[in-house]
Amino acid sequence: MGLKASRVGAARLGEVSQSGRAARTGFFLGKALPANGFRFSVVTPKKSFREASSRNRARRRCREAFRAASSKNAPNVDLVVTARPAVLEVEFSALLAEAAELLRCYSS
Repeated sequence: MGLKASRVGAARLGEVSQSGRAARTGFFLGKALPANGFRFSVVTPKKSFREASSRNRARRRCREAFRAASSKNAPNVDLVVTARPAVLEVEFSALLAEAAELLRCYSS
């Protein structure tokens, strides 16, 4: 599946953000609704990431962490992940562990 095909679309993004089941880890806030497969989108708020370059870098790191973590056993949800500023300062292995932890919250 291509990168764009695995993202939550704009119409569904608002629905998931408003009425999705929330879960929180150290680096992420996730909201999810049941779906037929696994799709996710990453949100990087301008309030937390002031510069566009840091928002883009945080988004790229988070996307890759969730892509790697979901390759093993992804839940059937549409997931919207809000990144926290700490995602830019930690090792990628810690980011990957947090992504896997967030996905486990929605596995049940």
